[in-house]
Amino acid sequence: MSARKLTPAKNVAAQKAFNEHMRKWARDQNAGRFKDFPIAEPRTIGEEFDRSGGARTPLEVPAQPVEWRHEGSLMVGTPPKGEEYQFLHDDFAAMARNDNGIVALVEGLRALATNPEIIAGEESGAFISGLLEAVEGSYQGELLALLPSVAGALRAAGKHKATDDVKEPILSKCRAYKEAHPTHGNGKIAKEIAPDAFKMNQDAGRPFGWKSEIDAYEAIKGWLTPSKSK
Repeated sequence: MSARKLTPAKNVAAQKAFNEHMRKWARDQNAGRFKDFPIAEPRTIGEEFDRSGGARTPLEVPAQPVEWRHEGSLMVGTPPKGEEYQFLHDDFAAMARNDNGIVALVEGLRALATNPEIIAGEESGAFISGLLEAVEGSYQGELLALLPSVAGALRAAGKHKATDDVKEPILSKCRAYKEAHPTHGNGKIAKEIAPDAFKMNQDAGRPFGWKSEIDAYEAIKGWLTPSKSK
């Protein structure tokens, strides 16, 4: 059975998290053991384009100075096509096509940004200039976040994260209380946990719009009810 494909928003979120991790990792390393030989941080699309000069990536896997085991023997160079090594060729070609497409996108946008007719129009000139700035300032894997539908999904995911960051610790407290008081029902548990839950929500910036401990109590009781739990 094939794995379910991630939505564009989830793909962007995963790539953004990876990019942020790599930037932080590089900065941490450069502040310590590699300060004399700093590791390059991930570059924005504009920085990558300027560095490459707009050069395209070949679709074929370049020869590698490594040994590949194939049919019981060792070989140096390009891994063979077919069978267990074909995925290397397919993955490399897909990566190259994506890289080349982004290079072409930047080239096209830069050409539009210098087009006399577009520049002459106040709205069109501002639009292309803003779009080019947004694209060049992004990191590879994040471009889809510029689309309203994906950006909206990411904002919604951010809102859910804010509530989840409060909800999960509250439910953890409920589970601990239930273990300590196995005979107590959901209403009793919710009543005991509500004061702490209300304070936790306040401290987190009120992701839940609770106005009192009663609101927290009603929410917790709903979470603990099997028909409403998710």
